[in-house]
This record gives sequence, C-alpha cells and structure tokens, in this order.
Amino acid sequence: IISHMLDSGNLDYGTTVVAALPTKLTALDAAITALTDPAVQTTLQKNRGSIIHHMLASGDLDYGTTVVAALPAVLTALDRAIKALTDSVARTALKKNRDSLINHMLDSGDLDYGMAKVALMASGRLEAAMAMWAEQADDGDDFS
Repeated sequence: IISHMLDSGNLDYGTTVVAALPTKLTALDAAITALTDPAVQTTLQKNRGSIIHHMLASGDLDYGTTVVAALPAVLTALDRAIKALTDSVARTALKKNRDSLINHMLDSGDLDYGMAKVALMASGRLEAAMAMWAEQADDGDDFS
C-alpha cells in the first residue's frame, strides 16, 4: 500500500484502502461463491491472496470482481490451447505448471500470460532458446 502511495503520488491511497477494502473483499468472496464451476471456485480460492495483492499493489480495488468474471473464459481458453499442443513435451510441461501460470496471471493482472506461454511453447522458440543456453553453458565458463 505504501509503495503504491509513493509510486502513484496518491498519498490518500491508504485511507481509501482502509475504507474500501472490507466491502471489496466481501464482493470478491461473494463473486467466487456465486460461480457455478467448482474448479474455477477452487482456483480462485487458492489464489485469493494473489488477487488481493494485485488489488492493493496496483490500486485497482475492483480487480477482484473483474478477474472473477473473466477467469472462467480465460481458463477454458488456456486449457483448450494446452490440450491442442502437438508437442507432447510442451503440453506436459504446461499441464504440470498450470497452477503456476494461473498464479502469475492473477498476481500480475496479466490474464493473457498463460496464452502467451502456450504460444511460445507451440512456436518452438522456447526450445531453440533453451538449446542455445545449454550450448553457452557448455563453453567452459563456470558460473557457479
């Protein structure tokens, strides 16, 4: 909160948060409870702290209800894109790291992050970069 106050120059932000946060958290919890998909509910409940962190750090106190409304479609698109990957290694890696992708999306406020990672894995660019890094690591330099 203090960081946002200083970064934004809004020195009244702390007072705004103290006044608004109880109502915003109640709205967030009600929006999560109102969802009909238990898997999305669980995902949001597990990431509630990340959502609140983004709300406070960004100054967007409506982020909680906004993200609850958007997330079902985002997760559906993400899961379809992962399932459609033809590279089984990339598909497995993304499935195993799905929770981390979602956490990053919710904490950063970048709901397109997951799809960007799927596109990167599908393009083969990540594999090429990893091969380049491995080659550079074999050049005799000891970075430990």
